[in-house]
Amino acid sequence: MSTLYKCYLNGKFYGFGNLEYMKELFVDYVVLNRMYGRDEVDFKIIKEVRDKNNEYAETIRKEVKKALEENAIRVAEINKRYGLKD
Repeated sequence: MSTLYKCYLNGKFYGFGNLEYMKELFVDYVVLNRMYGRDEVDFKIIKEVRDKNNEYAETIRKEVKKALEENAIRVAEINKRYGLKD
């Protein structure tokens, strides 16, 4: 059994991996990039115990698909607003 973690930033999936990777995500966003000028951000880390790689891949696939779909909707809205092509 392995322990991995899901990271959510402001309620949206931000990453999946071990504790070292969670630290890397946090340091990159908060310390190195100074929260991209925001006054407040919300990090949520959820611990997951997994059996092996198949479950990791499925979790990542679902979360990435969801994030891509959300971004595709935002891009389509921006393109429509400004009359840009998809």
